[in-house]
Amino acid sequence: MAARLLDKTNDGENSSNFYQGGFISDVTYRYFKSGYLLTTSMYCQQINRWIPVQLSWIRGLSEIYYHIHVVVLFKQFIRPDILVEEREALARNVVDFSLAQMEGFISAYLEVFGGTDRVTARNKLKGCKQHFRASVTRIKRNRAVIQADEVSLLLRNEDGGLTHGKKIDALHRRFPKVRRWIDWWTTADIEAMLFPSQRQMLDNNPNTDDGLPDTTNAQESMHRVYYMLR
Repeated sequence: MAARLLDKTNDGENSSNFYQGGFISDVTYRYFKSGYLLTTSMYCQQINRWIPVQLSWIRGLSEIYYHIHVVVLFKQFIRPDILVEEREALARNVVDFSLAQMEGFISAYLEVFGGTDRVTARNKLKGCKQHFRASVTRIKRNRAVIQADEVSLLLRNEDGGLTHGKKIDALHRRFPKVRRWIDWWTTADIEAMLFPSQRQMLDNNPNTDDGLPDTTNAQESMHRVYYMLR
């Protein structure tokens, strides 16, 4: 796994690079009778599949267990032949919106790579859009807070129009019963993982393709394989 993790790939221009496709990390909840299986995977171009590169048994789901897992992962990037910008690209992860996982990632990043800027560390995280879409679907189906004739108002916005902040303000006014739900998804850390205009990764252009998957679905699909191996 370690060899694959830092294996260089040829970009077709007589040069090679470390992996830049981002990792996906997710927890398998029922693999062990006690504790959980935390997996980080990378995309393998040779077989066109996501493959696990680090598996950890964790006792619980608190920040410290995620921290330990990520520290072990990141320490492998501390090598003389890995440039700072290459290390920055290697560190990027797609995760769900677990606050414990996010905080564990941030603290591990600062511990291994140094510094005190948690925003720099947080900007290496991208949230799983499927988790967000599932949450939106549950809200749309709750007729106690969203009436049937209002559902169309929650459809995906077209490009342009109001700024991110003004759109959130409009949602607050239109759907007061879901204010707490909106507020959670628009806290600084969460919205930076979810909305491109609030997230900075490799450059300052939020419309640039970050080269990362939008979901952790590939890793979640792997859970079924794990259960077959028990």
